[in-house]
Amino acid sequence: VSRFTIRDIIAVVMLSVLRRLQRVKTTLVALLLVLTGAGLLWANNYLADTSSSTTITSLPIGEIGGVLFGAGFLGIWLESILRREQDEINEIRLRAVMTDHAPVMRDAVLQAFAAGDEDLQRVAKPETLDKIIENALALRIGNKHAASELFDDLRAQAIEGREYWHDATVSVEISDPPDPADANQFFEVVVRWDYKTVPYHLQRHFVVTSDRKHYSELTRPGGNVSAWYLDPQSGVDARSTRAFEVTQFTVGDRALPIKRATTDAYQIYTVNLPERNPDDGFTSISYTYRTVAFKQGRWIYLDIEQPTRDVRFEFRANSDAISSLSVVDLLPATRPTRVIESPVDGGKPSIRIETDGWVFPRAGVVCIIKLK
Repeated sequence: VSRFTIRDIIAVVMLSVLRRLQRVKTTLVALLLVLTGAGLLWANNYLADTSSSTTITSLPIGEIGGVLFGAGFLGIWLESILRREQDEINEIRLRAVMTDHAPVMRDAVLQAFAAGDEDLQRVAKPETLDKIIENALALRIGNKHAASELFDDLRAQAIEGREYWHDATVSVEISDPPDPADANQFFEVVVRWDYKTVPYHLQRHFVVTSDRKHYSELTRPGGNVSAWYLDPQSGVDARSTRAFEVTQFTVGDRALPIKRATTDAYQIYTVNLPERNPDDGFTSISYTYRTVAFKQGRWIYLDIEQPTRDVRFEFRANSDAISSLSVVDLLPATRPTRVIESPVDGGKPSIRIETDGWVFPRAGVVCIIKLK
């Protein structure tokens, strides 16, 4: 069985173009003969009218012109007839080839697309690629409706994410607040993120709010906003630095300035990142923020903000009021997570949870605090 490749298909198209060029050249040659013959006939008549006896008039200019003129017209007429016949033959031949080899050509196209992404990137629009992926997924799982919904979720979380984090470490320290008046109600929580990425956004925003609806809008995948929700029953104003404060943001070894602003409902921190060439590769980013956790709540939730590959959460207690820490895994990764709990032995409890592979926004980890 003959096998077609993308190169063979391109060769067929190029052959068709060359044949059309050949027809144009034939028509131009015939037209040139007609014009040359007409010119010679006119010259012969002109010389005859002058009644001059020269070497030129002795030449058979009229006969040559008549031959060229007739050959040109005959060529155009024959080319027109033969072209129609050849077009009919080519159409019949093309239909036969398409009928006999369409499955082979289809398989060749699919194999070319499967071998690498260069062909797909060159010929397919994003909408076409989405449809190809959705159809392929439907064939694999045997459920078109489920495939459509699964791919919609994947596209919202991964494709529209734009920024992908690698080797993320989240360090969380839970301690007593610096103000003794708050010690009976709150814990101070210091969270530090360290990760590698190729930055897509040139700005990062940190927003703390007590409005659940506002928080849900801020945590949509693909944005450049890190949101923190503060329970309004805590009695802490979400607009105050007591509730939330970004204390550090570093790109590489460079500490960046942090701007703070407040509104009637929330406060926002903004960091402007330096422009970089995406070809420069990964850069290390870290940031730290401080907030409070209500003691009666006895749990802290941290979510994944961007598609992240390989992530580790470390929780450390630095308060005599805490007897132990435990975690609830909300990381829907394909590989199992690992939980490492450090023995207390009279010291401060700590626990670590880590996973390999990709996790996506809206996943996260809950740290449960057990008081003495």
